Amino acid sequence: MNNYNGSVLYNEETLRRMGKIQIRSRVIHNVIYLAMCIVLIIAGILFGLKTMPGLLCAAAGGIGIPLLGSVIRARTDNIIKALGNNTVHVSYTFDSTGVSASTGDQSNRILYKDLCMLWEDAEYFYLFYGKVDTLMVSKKSLVPADEAGFRKDIAAITGLTWYQYTSPLMINIRPLIQELKRTLQNRAR
Repeated sequence: MNNYNGSVLYNEETLRRMGKIQIRSRVIHNVIYLAMCIVLIIAGILFGLKTMPGLLCAAAGGIGIPLLGSVIRARTDNIIKALGNNTVHVSYTFDSTGVSASTGDQSNRILYKDLCMLWEDAEYFYLFYGKVDTLMVSKKSLVPADEAGFRKDIAAITGLTWYQYTSPLMINIRPLIQELKRTLQNRAR
């Protein structure tokens, strides 16, 4: 694997962008959550909207839909509030065993074996470790400036597939299948 360096400047814009990717990357969770909301609305209609059980089911389903991703949005809002008007520049060094992230006075090491998902959009790479912990790397900051090589090397060393975020209206079935496989593998352990 080639060694790469990259960075990101965390501010309100980049943190909100990362939060949106974190929400959209939880494909199975989102599908199940929305299905439960729809089932509650249908149950409410079947019970009858003039009955207490019907009204409660329909209300719970209707209220639940806009709450999708609210935990991550609240977490993002708290980070932005704590950051204030400041910015944080994080530098990344990718070597053969993992990623070193440093802000100048602090550093952290994430091993490739701890990564669980790889996403990208037009401007950033997102490397997930844990449920929502994410490394965000600006594609413009990559040294050497070889996005295809970086993508290939990280996928090879982690055994993970890169997912391209395009639009919330486009359903990307590959992350859904990959996440389902990971979930089943984790439960089998």
